[in-house]
Amino acid sequence: MECKYVKDLPVVYVMPGRRLVEIVIEVRERAGIIADVSEVISSNNINILYLLANSDGLKGRLIFFLDVTDSRISLSELKDIVKSKPYTISVDLWKPSVDGVIYDTLCFPTLVHGFKSFIIRYETFSSIIEEFRKRMGEGATVIFYHLGYYSGYTYAEYVKKLLEPLSLSLEEVVKVAFDLDRGFGDFNPEIVSLNIDRGEATIRVYDSYEVELIRGKMNKPSCQYVRGEIAGTLSSLMGRELIALEEKCIAKGDEYCEFHIKPRIHH
Repeated sequence: MECKYVKDLPVVYVMPGRRLVEIVIEVRERAGIIADVSEVISSNNINILYLLANSDGLKGRLIFFLDVTDSRISLSELKDIVKSKPYTISVDLWKPSVDGVIYDTLCFPTLVHGFKSFIIRYETFSSIIEEFRKRMGEGATVIFYHLGYYSGYTYAEYVKKLLEPLSLSLEEVVKVAFDLDRGFGDFNPEIVSLNIDRGEATIRVYDSYEVELIRGKMNKPSCQYVRGEIAGTLSSLMGRELIALEEKCIAKGDEYCEFHIKPRIHH
């Protein structure tokens, strides 16, 4: 599936010659707060570089990166104006010791749907697997299949619990689970076929992060971790042990990676 947009999480901005700050505002939930705060900022000639807003229904949090180079007011005045708003609970503002750079120092840990998480670049993860392959041999990379299987299985258990109140069919749960993989930035999947009764499926993955560094350089499919993730996810969702076989892979020059899933036969 081709996605029209990317979701960029700007951990750091580098803008030489500009005065940049971070401001975090906790507010009582109500409609129109983002518009009101944005009006305060823009009316004082302050540019919003980045805004992250989230809410639990009662309390919200707004995280801004701002360019205050041409601001008409001081930082203390900005903080006082925001603090005076009836919806404001707290305001924290941070300015780096040097101009031209801004990054988040006010918020930790990073949460994804309430779970502590960290961000790892595709290139970093792919490099880890590639270095392991060089040092330990191609056969040893099967360990990443088992790691991926466990990761996919526990992820699917979380998804089932998350969706339980909706009383969805198993087919719908599978679709949402793979859509969420895209939302979490894990990989970009497409369900080509799905047969719940037979425990079979065909899943395509576009631009697999695991083999980005070896795209077109291998003579066989090489996605061990992603293959394990898919097998583990569907094993949990379908309630039976499944295996995933990779038939196509960008590592060997294919347009996408394609995985065929079927029940494991125990001898």
